Amino acid sequence: MKFEVNVHDVRASFETSSREFFYFVRTNFEHFISTNDRNELEIQFEYYPFYKWGQERIDFPFEEADRLGTGCYALGNSLFWEGQRGFKVAVTYDEKIKIKASFQEQLVQALYRTFIQRRSNKYEIYLGVMRQIIHFPIFSILEQKRNMAIIHATTVEKEGKVIIFAGLGGSGKTTLGMYLHLKHGFNILSDNFLLVDGEKIYPFPERVGLSKESVNILGLPLDANAPLTGGKYLYSIGSIAPTPVMAQAKYFFITCLTNKETSLEKIPKERALAILLSMHDFLKEFHYQSYLALKDLIQVKSPPLDRKNLIERSLKDTDCYILKRNQTKPMEKIFEEVIACT
Repeated sequence: MKFEVNVHDVRASFETSSREFFYFVRTNFEHFISTNDRNELEIQFEYYPFYKWGQERIDFPFEEADRLGTGCYALGNSLFWEGQRGFKVAVTYDEKIKIKASFQEQLVQALYRTFIQRRSNKYEIYLGVMRQIIHFPIFSILEQKRNMAIIHATTVEKEGKVIIFAGLGGSGKTTLGMYLHLKHGFNILSDNFLLVDGEKIYPFPERVGLSKESVNILGLPLDANAPLTGGKYLYSIGSIAPTPVMAQAKYFFITCLTNKETSLEKIPKERALAILLSMHDFLKEFHYQSYLALKDLIQVKSPPLDRKNLIERSLKDTDCYILKRNQTKPMEKIFEEVIACT
C-alpha cells in the first residue's frame, strides 16, 4: 500500500503492507496527499506484531560498516540505527533519500495493549514511529534545502493574523487554538510542528490531540473510536489548504499551569525566545535530536542552520505573552482574556 505527499515542495512516497498503520499515517497527512512526478524521499516500512517475532529484517552490510555505537552503524552514504523497543531504520543518501524501517512489537507491549490500554498503546507506537520515519526526514530536508526552522506550537490564522501558542504537553495550547478555530473562525495551521523561514509561516496541519476535558470544554462530541495517544483523542480538523501564510506571527503566547491566580503578562521577545528554545531542548522531539543528526558522521555534509535566528526573525513584530492558567478557573474566562489581547 502506497501514497505520496508534497509537504511544501518536499515530495515523498510512503509504502507499507500494514493496513492499519497505512491509514493512520495517511489520515494524518491528508492535507498533503498528492501525485508526484518524482520523489526526493522514499520510505518503506513494515510493522511486525509480537507473534511474528524474528521475521523483521533490514538488509545492511554490518560486517563492512563502522560501528559508531550501540545499535548504530555507518558505511559510505548509508546509516543504520536500532532504537529502543524494536525500532530499526536504514537511511541511504543518494540522488534521493531512501529509508527502510521496521518495528517489532515486544511481548510486553502486546500484553499492555491487550489487557491494560486496549487502544492507546498501539496508537502511541504508531505516532512515535510516524515521527521517526516520516516527520523527521521531511523536516530534515526542509531545513537543509528550504532553510526552514521548526517551532513546537499550536498555531492559528485568520485574515493574515497569526497567533502562536507554545507550551509543554498539557499546558492548554491545543485547547486555546481549537477554541479560536471553532468559535472565531481561525484556521488551524499546526498542533505540534510549525515551520518558519523568517518571512513566512508554513502550516503543518495534522490531527489534533484533545483530552476528554478539552473535548467537553470545546463542546465537541466525544469520538470514542478516535485513536487515543497519551490520554488524548486524535481529531481530524477538516479540509485546510496547507499554503504558506505571507505574514509573521502577530501574537505569541507561552502557556503553562499555576496554582496561583491566572495571569497574562506581556514579556520581551528575547525572553519569549529563550523560553521557547529551552522547551525545545527539554522536549527532544525534533529531527536534529534523532538518528538523523548522525548524517554528518557519514558522507553527508550539511551547512549549519541558525535556527534561533530564523525563529527570531519570524517573531520580529510579534507581541509576546506568558499565560499562566489556574486549572480551577473556567476556560471560558481564559479564552476571553486571550481574545481581549488580540
